[in-house]
Amino acid sequence: MAGKIFTKATKKFFDGTFGALTSLDTRVALLLTTLDPSTLQDSAEFMSDLTPGTNEFDGANYTGGPGGAGRKATANESFSIENATDRTEFTFDPLVWTALGAGTTNVGYAILYVHNAADASAALIGYFPVNLPATGSNFTLTPHADGALQAQAV
Repeated sequence: MAGKIFTKATKKFFDGTFGALTSLDTRVALLLTTLDPSTLQDSAEFMSDLTPGTNEFDGANYTGGPGGAGRKATANESFSIENATDRTEFTFDPLVWTALGAGTTNVGYAILYVHNAADASAALIGYFPVNLPATGSNFTLTPHADGALQAQAV
C-alpha cells in the first residue's frame, strides 16, 4: 500500500513552498504504534507535531530526534507517471535499519519529511503504515511498487 500525503504538505506542493521534491533533503523517521498519523492528517505540519514525548521509535540501534542516526536520508528519489490510473508516483531506494531492537511498542509508521535541524521546522510530507515488531533483525523499508506516495488526477 502506498503512503498518504499530509494535507498541509499538499498545499506546500501546490503553492511552491517545497519546490522540486527530488531537490529536498527528505528523510524517514519511525514512529511507535502509540500515534496513528492519520488522526493528525489535516492538522500536522511539522515533525514536532508527531514527536512530542515518546512517539518516535525508541528501540536499540535507533536514535531519534533531528540529528539522530535512526532517521534515514532517502536516495535516488524519482517520479513516474501511471497513465492508466491518472496518477504520479514518487519513490526512493529502500532504506535499511541494522539490528533494530525492541521498542516500547512495534514500529507503527514510517514518516517522510523534509529534514531540518529543528523538528519544529521539519515539514511533513507523508506516512506509511509499517507495523513491525523490532526483534534485533535488520529492517528494510521498501517503497510500494506503485510508489511510496501517489498523487492522482480527478
